[in-house]
Amino acid sequence: MQSQDPAGQHLTKVDRTDDVAPIVKVDVEVGKAMMAARQAMEPTMTQKDLATKVNEKPSVINDYESGRAIPSQQVLAKLERTLGVKLRGKGLFSIPLYVAKKGHKTNFLVLIDIGSPLGPRGKGGSSK
Repeated sequence: MQSQDPAGQHLTKVDRTDDVAPIVKVDVEVGKAMMAARQAMEPTMTQKDLATKVNEKPSVINDYESGRAIPSQQVLAKLERTLGVKLRGKGLFSIPLYVAKKGHKTNFLVLIDIGSPLGPRGKGGSSK
């Protein structure tokens, strides 16, 4: 008499499933932060200008801003450096990456707080 291994049965069942994991896309909030940072610059930077500065195609910038892009750490790092705003990790969109040293001229300093779907401090609703 042969005993059935429950782990083996589970693995066989998993192998037979045809579920495909969904592809992770860039969050729409990242795109909003990128757009706000671009438009806060003097003069306003277009998607094409940003693409040129980060050495990417304008369609890549458009995909990131619309939330259709599959995130690339290299592209996000270039965007963070160019726009001067944090797009990854904790404290997204609200920390300026570069602050001007005394006596140095800068073109921009971006400080963006676009909030969260839960409202201020993640508590929901509005705070007064």
